[in-house]
Amino acid sequence: MADVIAATGCKSVAVIDDKESYGQGLADAVTTELKAKGLTVPIRQAIDAKVKDFSTVIGTISSQKPDAVFYGGYYNTAALLLKQMREVGINSLFTCGDGCADQQLVTLATAADATNVFVTCPCVIPFFAAAGTKAATLQADYKAKFGIDALIYSSEAYDAANIFIAAIAHGGASVTRASVLAFVKGLNNFPGVSRNYTFQPNGELAESSQLINVYPVSNGTLKLLGSTEQAIS
Repeated sequence: MADVIAATGCKSVAVIDDKESYGQGLADAVTTELKAKGLTVPIRQAIDAKVKDFSTVIGTISSQKPDAVFYGGYYNTAALLLKQMREVGINSLFTCGDGCADQQLVTLATAADATNVFVTCPCVIPFFAAAGTKAATLQADYKAKFGIDALIYSSEAYDAANIFIAAIAHGGASVTRASVLAFVKGLNNFPGVSRNYTFQPNGELAESSQLINVYPVSNGTLKLLGSTEQAIS
């Protein structure tokens, strides 16, 4: 997130969170990375997601005039904050993490106000995938089967299920929990919809498997732009 914000040319960023563990933790991490890249964070505030009037923090944003606003939290509150910012003429870049990676961000804020916006997510959302990709195929198959769209983390859930199915098949008649665990730990470039999977000994994804995608709002809908590396190149 910090890389992409910096790549847009922004020099100052207001960082807001919703006082919850996810939102505050994400906002703190983004703040640290922004400062490490030489950007200033003139505003670091928290808002109550239960409140519907954000005029106080919006007044602070208006007076400080940051180039961008990052919100750590979920799309329902983000949409309301975004809409109220736009209504008073604040057109700064608006960004959020995966808690906002949903079309509802645009729907609730309205397409007219959801401009100059992007979100990031360590996921490949099938609904927004380009035609001809594995994710687009998953979207089509999922929609045909269940009548609804394959949204955030659908690709990763599908991949995880296939990894376990492969582990069970590999174990044959003597499959055990231990054999499944050993199979998963030993994965090397296992092909999935979202990415190819390799894990570190501590269970985290290997660096080669780590991926964060950028989803800008374009013409009233989220679009998959590509990875953060692609977005800043």
